[in-house]
Amino acid sequence: MFFNDMRQALTQLMRSFHYGKRTLLRRLFSPCIDKLLFAATKADHITPDQHENLVSLLQQLIQDAKQNAIFEGISIDCMGLASIAATESGIVDHHG
Repeated sequence: MFFNDMRQALTQLMRSFHYGKRTLLRRLFSPCIDKLLFAATKADHITPDQHENLVSLLQQLIQDAKQNAIFEGISIDCMGLASIAATESGIVDHHG
């Protein structure tokens, strides 16, 4: 339920903007978006082997909106990131 709600919210949010290739006249009189990057933050809170899964989940969330963006000729991508590296991955041997 939460996943579908989030996907619908992102799709509706993307409908609020103007998309298309930028030209000089368009930039001055009718600004539009020609590149989008969706970022999953706090990526340092998961293990490095799960980063690909985090990005995959984000890609699934924006799949419907991505189809519309590609149709408009927009470059769109997803990535996981962290503003600071607050954690460090490691292996702990507990009781043994």
